[in-house]
Amino acid sequence: MLPRQGAGSWTGRVRSRQLGGPPLHVHPTHGERFYVLTGLLSFQVGSEVITAGPGSWLFAPRNTPDTLANLGSESGHFCAYSRLEASNVASSAAF
Repeated sequence: MLPRQGAGSWTGRVRSRQLGGPPLHVHPTHGERFYVLTGLLSFQVGSEVITAGPGSWLFAPRNTPDTLANLGSESGHFCAYSRLEASNVASSAAF
């Protein structure tokens, strides 16, 4: 059974990153948290660039440009979590 999603609920996913990464982008409806599982990943949050290894947590606030890249020779794995702001969640029926 899936939990009901709404204001204040978190969604998460495990991702794998080969070389490169997505372009710099903005999430107008939510912030994102990242937890690095394996590899060395480079994150840009606003104007700050951070290289993070296993066990590192990072946060990109809503409306802040962010991206990440794997600049290493091995795959990097991370969990990405996002949470919708209460003002951006439409009321809906239960699942």
